[in-house]
Amino acid sequence: MNSSLLVDVMVTTLGQLRAEIDEAGRLIAPLWPLAMGVAMNPLVGLADAPFDAAVGELARCLPLQTLAATENTLTTSRDHRAQVRPMGSHGLEEAFDRDIARWCLGLTTGGIALEGEEGLLDAWRRLYRVDRVTRRLLGAEALAVITSLPTDHEALLLALIRQVDFDATDRVMLFRSLLVRLPGWAGHAKFQELNRAIAPWYPPLRLADLVTLQLLYRVPTGRLDLLPDQQPTLVETKEAARVGEITTDREHQGSSLSAVLVGAELAYRDRLLDQLRPCDTPRAISTAQVQFLLCMDTRSDRMRRRLEQVDGYETYGVAGFFGVPLRIVTPDGLPIRDLAPPLAQPLFELQADLAAVGIDDDAWSLGDPVKAVKEVGVAPYLGAEVGGLLAGFDALRRTLGGHRSLHQDEAQDALVRLECHVHASLGECSTAELDALAISLGAMLTTLGLSQHLAPLVVLVGHRAVSTNNAFGASLQCGACGGSRGTLNAIVAAILLNATPIRTRLSAQGIHLPSSTRFLAGEHITTTDSIGLVGTSSEADAEHPQLAALVETLERLSREAGSRSRRRRSRDWSEVRPEMGLIHNAALVIGDRSLTSHADLAGRVFLHSYHADADADGSLLADVLLGPMVVAHWINMSYLFSSLEPDILGAGDKVLHNIVGRFGVLEGNGWDLRVGLPVQSVVDGDGQRHAPLRLLVVVDADTMVLDRVLGQHQQLGDLVDGGWVRMVGRSASDGWVERSMSGDWMRLRHEQSRA
Repeated sequence: MNSSLLVDVMVTTLGQLRAEIDEAGRLIAPLWPLAMGVAMNPLVGLADAPFDAAVGELARCLPLQTLAATENTLTTSRDHRAQVRPMGSHGLEEAFDRDIARWCLGLTTGGIALEGEEGLLDAWRRLYRVDRVTRRLLGAEALAVITSLPTDHEALLLALIRQVDFDATDRVMLFRSLLVRLPGWAGHAKFQELNRAIAPWYPPLRLADLVTLQLLYRVPTGRLDLLPDQQPTLVETKEAARVGEITTDREHQGSSLSAVLVGAELAYRDRLLDQLRPCDTPRAISTAQVQFLLCMDTRSDRMRRRLEQVDGYETYGVAGFFGVPLRIVTPDGLPIRDLAPPLAQPLFELQADLAAVGIDDDAWSLGDPVKAVKEVGVAPYLGAEVGGLLAGFDALRRTLGGHRSLHQDEAQDALVRLECHVHASLGECSTAELDALAISLGAMLTTLGLSQHLAPLVVLVGHRAVSTNNAFGASLQCGACGGSRGTLNAIVAAILLNATPIRTRLSAQGIHLPSSTRFLAGEHITTTDSIGLVGTSSEADAEHPQLAALVETLERLSREAGSRSRRRRSRDWSEVRPEMGLIHNAALVIGDRSLTSHADLAGRVFLHSYHADADADGSLLADVLLGPMVVAHWINMSYLFSSLEPDILGAGDKVLHNIVGRFGVLEGNGWDLRVGLPVQSVVDGDGQRHAPLRLLVVVDADTMVLDRVLGQHQQLGDLVDGGWVRMVGRSASDGWVERSMSGDWMRLRHEQSRA
């Protein structure tokens, strides 16, 4: 064969392998670091497939319990369907997994000294001959084979694959089955792959390295019997669905997961819609003296009702980043984290020292040495022996004294510095950057119906959960702020909305903010259900005639809601359930507050304000569905799968957690990073479990507008028509109607009974 042709074939083959690993990696959801706490649908990579087909793919690759029991309706026309051998069914297979995980742990916690830009596979190839555990596990013959293999990563993978009898389609299933051997470590690799701006803070871990290592442990040892059997892939399953060989309609009768969930989903849908009160009359002009913008979080409704009892107060629900996606950077401008939904591009940067006023520093006590010990895999066991006495004193201090918060004077000084920095940054922004900020803030106000008739005071209320010694504390924070408290976004948005450069650009959009209107920042502490303002940095704010009455009212509401037990739970370092977060989430309502103001939502509903009369083309609605709805869907799926499959898709027991490298947890003597939510997040102290339901999205908008939006955005169409969420809209003739997976709108039975 011509040498140039051979090279072309080789490159094509290597390119195919990379694409196949990428395809296999779609089953792996990114595992976000603990400090960010982004809730994620564990099947997010397969969201373009029907819900039941994606669940079936998961059940084929993992030893699930509940989901596997419902998967038998997803049958294809093939004569056989070999199953992947359950994890841990073979002692040697488990030993391979444990050893690879040990190398991942060493890589990510500093136990392995990396040279240059080494990753996991580089470090393994350099050190495996001197590692006694790996040498004994693989044996002398396999080590000799490995030594003779190519050093180049892709050439090595190609050499290993050539010894395995799998065609291109089956290789995807092979790679997928190897990745799910360690879904937690694979999830961390997927996070790095999707977040390259932040990934440099972590030692490099790649999906391809994990696949190659799994093959290195199996092929040279001659243990090809430990490779998964060949079986149909999701591509074949999706094709079968299109030609009618697979049943995925959400209303079908059978034992698919949809069929298991549908009864409870329909019952809840009818109960919720019975409580909603659509209003077809023109919206009255607001005469409120204070308007509060709270996060759409399910925990905000209770606070909104209490605020609305005060004469002259109105409330609105909005995504908790308040139209300002933030990025926190080092003094050198290197990204640290984003305070924004994962789908949003940051529009404003803040250095970490300026952001401290609005970000919890979950610092461990006794300084960095003890903190570091707690974060290095097996080191906590050694730390307990060596530092037991010090740890005992620390535990006593935290039990009796709680933790120190920022002093009021320090907080006020920090707010002044932050406001000065924001104004200085506006002066340095380009025209395009200023326009982008104004467009985002203007869209937020218009969506809420606040482009006109603003109150003298508008309070942007971020929310915050308070807990101590809680590795999963970020899961209780704002999902729209990347698992951080929403306070900083509220502060920056308020400063921007008071700034002349932004107001000038808003006026050009037709949004005229009265000079008498001032925007303030507030904070809702969900753990204690208290609320207050976050400082008033300018003299204009401090001297506002209505400010004193506002502060007094918020203090009164906080006193009435607060309880000693709630405050104790937030400070108790041994408390595994400081609050229950979004355990009861079930629905998202997008519409005017009049829809839900009289309903008892029981903390189950995300609420996003929306006024269709200001959105003729549906573009604002599209932004709400693409952003807040997708985030709510991810949260919903995280709770659903963590409750249905706690052993595989949940994070286990908090009491047994060991922190790893500030980004994940191991449970007890386990070796894989745990994914999903801990059992304490899906089962409350009384034993009541999260009720697994797919998110019900109720939109107070005409179905023609919804059809247009879903048709323009494939991601939304996949979620709704694929059965990942249930969507209800409004029809002028039929009232509430639900969209079927075929794209038709079905009149609901309880609407027929009303007619």
